[in-house]
Amino acid sequence: TAECIMIPRDVFYSKKIKVSFLKSIDRIAGESVIAYPPGIPIVSLGQKITKEHIALILNFAEAGIEVIGADNDKIVVVEE
Repeated sequence: TAECIMIPRDVFYSKKIKVSFLKSIDRIAGESVIAYPPGIPIVSLGQKITKEHIALILNFAEAGIEVIGADNDKIVVVEE
């Protein structure tokens, strides 16, 4: 299970940056990343991003499934 580090309200008001997938590991997700269809979050706002999350994102993208919140191998994280 993924570890929730920040509550969504605190993430919403935090400064966020977009980083590469590799640099996002062990950082806090600044927005949810969702595979669509079916619309199930891979990582939720405020969760710690793991290498398993990144592997899932890449697997969905390779399968032709749209991944909302992951763009051009980048993801939004809370700035440290």
